[in-house]
Amino acid sequence: MKTTENRCNEVETSFVEGAKIWRRHHSST
Repeated sequence: MKTTENRCNEVETSFVEGAKIWRRHHSST
C-alpha cells in the first residue's frame, strides 16, 4: 500500500515539474 502511495506522489511531482518547465517554455513566446 505504501509503495502505491509513494509512486502516486512521484508521478504527481514529475507532473508538476513538467508543468513548470512547459509553462516557462511557452511563456517566453
